[in-house]
Amino acid sequence: MKTVHIVFKPLYSCPHRCGFCHVLGTPRRETYLSTARVREVFDWIEARFAGCRVELDISGGEFALRTDAVELAQYLRTRRIRWTSLVLDTMGVPFADPELARALGALFTKAHVSVHAPDGDLHRAISRSRTRFEDLSAGLENLFRHFPAVFTNTAILAANHDRLPDIARFVLSARRARPQTPLYSLFCLPVYRRYPGCPERTASAFPVRTTPDLSCRPAASAMQARASEKPAPSSPRPGSPGSCGTTAPSPEPSRDPIYAGDSSSFRRRGGNPGWRRRG
Repeated sequence: MKTVHIVFKPLYSCPHRCGFCHVLGTPRRETYLSTARVREVFDWIEARFAGCRVELDISGGEFALRTDAVELAQYLRTRRIRWTSLVLDTMGVPFADPELARALGALFTKAHVSVHAPDGDLHRAISRSRTRFEDLSAGLENLFRHFPAVFTNTAILAANHDRLPDIARFVLSARRARPQTPLYSLFCLPVYRRYPGCPERTASAFPVRTTPDLSCRPAASAMQARASEKPAPSSPRPGSPGSCGTTAPSPEPSRDPIYAGDSSSFRRRGGNPGWRRRG
């Protein structure tokens, strides 16, 4: 039986603005698919790949931010699809809400979570957002508690290449919440890709600074930039092959009514319950 791998991007609304992200320039307010449209896509997958095994990865800028995330995942599970795997890509922060983690964890086979920092200061520097590192930590623990398996993805950057052991320890510490949960970890250099419809990373969109911003560059590139500034630089450290995800804009974009730049504004607007802190 044939196995097909599908990556589905129902929105781009990640509050993180990581400088290495190859879809950083994607218009995030214009890539939201309605609940009805997402259901249509799931119905199409069921009909188109009948008789196939399906590996589906729901990604694209934080599916868990959608207010209909649980509803859509439940609907997807009612489709007559022969699942090999059903994976949720996430940056972890929304899962500080254990109820959200429990609900989605019962519907997916694995969580793929981005972890690029072991502490709050580095988290803020890399993500360029006001999301709380404490929420990432709690979210990662809840993912281990409630998802069948967890895959962590870490981009090797100039800002964190000397903190990789600390990041590994942070992930293993979170796994103590449920040590029997299978864990897979990837440390990789970011790989930039071009997709139809993606804006180009042009000089006008990303102005060149007089002082290079090395914090969110891939580690090797940043060290090469430093080499032009120092007479006797150290040689670049080799990085593991890999990628930071594969992304492409969703079709038929419409305005995204739930976009917010940080977790605090999501709480004020009463967005996904995964962003609400419960007393």
